[in-house]
Amino acid sequence: EGRINAWPMDESFVDSVQGKTNAGLVNNRKFVINKKNLSAQNERGGEENIATGWHAIEFFLWGQDLSETGPGDRNFEDFVDGKAPNADRRRQYLNVVTDLLIDDLTSLVKAWAPDAKNNYRSKFARGGQESVRKMLVGLGSLSRGELAGERLEVALNSQDQEDEHSCFSDNTHRDAVTNAKGIQNVWLGEYQRADGSVVKGASLRDLVAAKDAALADKTTKQIAASVAAAEGIQAPFDREIIGGKDAPGRQRIQKTIDSLTQQSKDLVAAANAIGITKLTLVQP
Repeated sequence: EGRINAWPMDESFVDSVQGKTNAGLVNNRKFVINKKNLSAQNERGGEENIATGWHAIEFFLWGQDLSETGPGDRNFEDFVDGKAPNADRRRQYLNVVTDLLIDDLTSLVKAWAPDAKNNYRSKFARGGQESVRKMLVGLGSLSRGELAGERLEVALNSQDQEDEHSCFSDNTHRDAVTNAKGIQNVWLGEYQRADGSVVKGASLRDLVAAKDAALADKTTKQIAASVAAAEGIQAPFDREIIGGKDAPGRQRIQKTIDSLTQQSKDLVAAANAIGITKLTLVQP
């Protein structure tokens, strides 16, 4: 996971930034750019030394976010020979890091393939109550520790766009929605494909409802409230976090944090209702 979605990212670890024109792996011509070397460099020497994954690609495409009102504005000439130093290596890096992400995502597809006998999915399906526990740990941890905490609360407290989840592209407002929606999909056991068709099956909600229908309904409504609150966060996110505690943007984010925090508590209660009492969640 760290090779796919690690963040926050120190941009100067991979390329030049404002005030550091020779920084990064791109500008070190002794460094050989290939999948093996990029994988080895990822988080080497510090968790912010991100060399691979979504956010590395995001940085190469958008560049530093130096604007308070918009995303990064990288000039395409950064990739053109004769227009920017090491443009050839910048192109090469973007191609290699993208190919590596495709490899890693392909491995996830294989891990969850329904027709394999010994992949992660097959073992997960045989896992019984332990697999249910893992699902609830994942939902509860993403609710409070990761989405409400690391991805919203940290930036809200610091009011610093460097703490924004997708700071280069200013896509953080959508990150919050899709994270919240992902939790809802797993809880309800259904999701809508890009073509509009719906996948639906057995759900955690139904499992909990068999023991405590009122709690299952309460949790379902709280999760829906979190999705709605996240959808209320406006772009650009780095303007939403600015101002006093009564600033409309900050209130919208705080509403989402509060809803997700309650949601995590409801998920712990839901776990208890089906006999899972030792639920250790990732905290902010």
